[in-house]
Amino acid sequence: LGPCYLDLGQFREDISDGEAGVPIIFAFQVLDKNCKPMPGLAVHIWHTNCKGQYSADNTKGTPGAGWSPKVCSGETPLTATTTFPASEVQRAYKSTWHRGATSTDMEGVAYFKSCFPGWYGGRTNHVHFRFVQNNRELLVTQLGFSDAVCDEIHAKHSDYTGKIQDRTMLTISGRQQDTTFSGNPKDQWIMDAYRNSDGSLTISKTIILNV
Repeated sequence: LGPCYLDLGQFREDISDGEAGVPIIFAFQVLDKNCKPMPGLAVHIWHTNCKGQYSADNTKGTPGAGWSPKVCSGETPLTATTTFPASEVQRAYKSTWHRGATSTDMEGVAYFKSCFPGWYGGRTNHVHFRFVQNNRELLVTQLGFSDAVCDEIHAKHSDYTGKIQDRTMLTISGRQQDTTFSGNPKDQWIMDAYRNSDGSLTISKTIILNV
């Protein structure tokens, strides 16, 4: 689960929490090994805000194994180049932005409303997932975005800070690589992105579970 999983104990599709950033609608279809939809599956999701910082208010839910609020909030920097002002650290301790869970519909699809996540040292922009059926954990994983989508957002959107040439990459060589996403092709970890007319994004992925 990593250091930043927190079960809020309730379903909610809107996990944007008024945070800044490019608006996103996530749409994930979950299929079984026979490519049949899996309705009623609990899909948990968590990711950073546009600055690359996780929320860290564990009074609002149940932390997972390995929970480390100092790491999530940025009080303990993830890397020497990933630091946050004290005011932002304290805000993280009082917030649950960009984390929640919902249930898949009859087509096996789960929807979330959120904002595009930022990056931090050593990691490209990414999203964490946990899939649970009848209180049984089926899969914990992560997915990312194409480097082209990330570069465009960091270059053109004022809410996303940091020099674009320093951003950790998923597939582009010659720049720092995110080694968490292993195996080839790395494209298997990339979610599809569609730009909507209002400037928001629809992010989708079909996920097949071995059940």
